[in-house]
Amino acid sequence: MKYLSRAFQLLALFFVFACASKENAEATMDFANSEEMESLIPATEQAPPPEPSDQSVSVNQKLIKEGRLSFETTDLSKTRAQVLTAVQNSSGYISSDRESKEWDRNVQEITIRVPSKNFDRLVEAVGQGVKSFEVKDLSVRDVTEEYLDVEARVKTKKELEARYLQLLQKAKTIKEIMEVEQEIGKLRSDIEAAEGRLKYLGNRVALSTLHITFYQKIEFPEAEKQGPRFGKEFAEAFVSGWNGLIWFLVGLVNLWPFLLIIAGVVVLWRKVKKAKKD
Repeated sequence: MKYLSRAFQLLALFFVFACASKENAEATMDFANSEEMESLIPATEQAPPPEPSDQSVSVNQKLIKEGRLSFETTDLSKTRAQVLTAVQNSSGYISSDRESKEWDRNVQEITIRVPSKNFDRLVEAVGQGVKSFEVKDLSVRDVTEEYLDVEARVKTKKELEARYLQLLQKAKTIKEIMEVEQEIGKLRSDIEAAEGRLKYLGNRVALSTLHITFYQKIEFPEAEKQGPRFGKEFAEAFVSGWNGLIWFLVGLVNLWPFLLIIAGVVVLWRKVKKAKKD
């Protein structure tokens, strides 16, 4: 009996130690998981660290150059050849080329993309021989701050994406996997949009844009400059009026069934009205 009592005491003591060890292990695991989550996923997306001062890092300016020129020429083909030569010498290319004819002039519109370093040279070459510009609008827009800001955001989001990918490898339940993949999808969408903006800004900075419009006035004969004679205008107006009258009569003929029905309804209505009075 004494030995049996001692065995029960040892079994109870073993059970207490086992429960305590399990609780300590679960607590340690929860702590480890919380520490891991905090290290891998920041609570909020922090702003990028402050940029170094200009004294330590030299930042290349991102400048977008654009221009618009409009002028009259006395020889349309010669001016066009001059513009094409200027484009070739400036290592540029024509992105759009449009010709049109207005009532008193022939117009050509050309849009040129040229390396930014050759922009001023192109403007000077195109303007050679031009007496005066109707429009000469040249602008330079500094997008350095926007470019650096978007670039920093892309870097930050890519680092956060890498952390989520690490966490995805350690996820065990379907819920955890879906939550992490959802966050990765949002980050990937933001990264692609920001990279697209960077690509657009880089293209606009690398290649400047110049819109050129030049025209040549049309020389009319003296008779046309004086305007049409009254007799001719009167005859044309008379013919036009006569033709309009004919087309009106033709339209009435096409509507004769409807006119006949309307006339019958009117006659019937009058007979009914007269019968009621009698």
